[in-house]
Amino acid sequence: MNRCPDKHNKGGKHMKKQIKQAAAVLLAACLILAGCSTASSDEKKGDGKKDGEKPLIGVLFRTLAEEKWTKEKDMMIELAEKEGYEVVFQSANDDVSKQLSQCENLLAQGVDALIVLPVDDGSSEPIVEKAHAEDVPVISYDQIVLNADLDYNVTFDSTEVGKKMAAYAVEKAPKGKYVLLCGGQASNNATLIKNGWHEILDPYIKSGDIEVVYEQYCENWSPEIALQYAEDALTANNDDIQAILCANDNMANGAIQALTNKNLQGKVVVTGQDADLLGCQNIVNGYQSLTVYKPSSALSQASMEAAFALIKGEDVKTNSTMDNGYKEVPTVALDSFVVDKDNIDDTIIKDGYQSKEEVYGDKK
Repeated sequence: MNRCPDKHNKGGKHMKKQIKQAAAVLLAACLILAGCSTASSDEKKGDGKKDGEKPLIGVLFRTLAEEKWTKEKDMMIELAEKEGYEVVFQSANDDVSKQLSQCENLLAQGVDALIVLPVDDGSSEPIVEKAHAEDVPVISYDQIVLNADLDYNVTFDSTEVGKKMAAYAVEKAPKGKYVLLCGGQASNNATLIKNGWHEILDPYIKSGDIEVVYEQYCENWSPEIALQYAEDALTANNDDIQAILCANDNMANGAIQALTNKNLQGKVVVTGQDADLLGCQNIVNGYQSLTVYKPSSALSQASMEAAFALIKGEDVKTNSTMDNGYKEVPTVALDSFVVDKDNIDDTIIKDGYQSKEEVYGDKK
């Protein structure tokens, strides 16, 4: 069963604060009657906040080493400040235990809602448990926390992302040898993307038109590991590869380096996602075939709006659910878009996510 939406509204955590505040007022009255001095109104109350302090949103990111996440951090801070909220960010640098410690730190600071981009989707249940023990609601960001009584999930459909990559690749290379470089195995998104690839590719594999000659997860979505695996695949197949499906643009760049070392850049279909600057530059240079664009502004805004609503005790507007192994989690599912050299100007650049000057450099 879903957690009741009103569990975290003013009748939950906020009611506790009101009780503490009422007790403080009663105590103050008693002290005044007894002729004693009271604490000033500027001192901390029992709930850890000062009078007039803004509601506090805690955000746990698995990493800020990738361009996508730093962009989204800035967007989230801007959105919160505009609406009168404060945000505290913590980056775990892909360390599960560090992320749990950071969760404890944010809860000690008195956050009113928690947004989590987990390091390991399947090992992040304790984050949800600790937050709920403090009556703090938890929103999964981009990657759903598995096997936990999660409150809400804001994400793109990663299976659809994978299907879009594979469908594009099959259109460009309907026959031949394929290399599949998946994201980090700890990420459920990586598995969903892989599943999407196979939904499209399996009929072609069964018919013999496509042969998957190499398929590996790349720990932490590492471009260095993607480079090594792409080199291994090329060497094992005498450079006879028609497509390399990569789970994101950073990994695609690693594969492109391997192709460049063989003078094969632009001759092999290469996929990615996230619309990173380097990925966009590789697309206009003809080295990367496509990126799946997942507008960061939509993800950032939807997650912050969910946090705002929960803090105010309002319903979160969702349009889907997702099974995380514990329950069907109310989900805000967002749309993604295939972008190649033919429509990059009308999508990524037009949206202002990347600038034309940076993407094209001296080309335009």
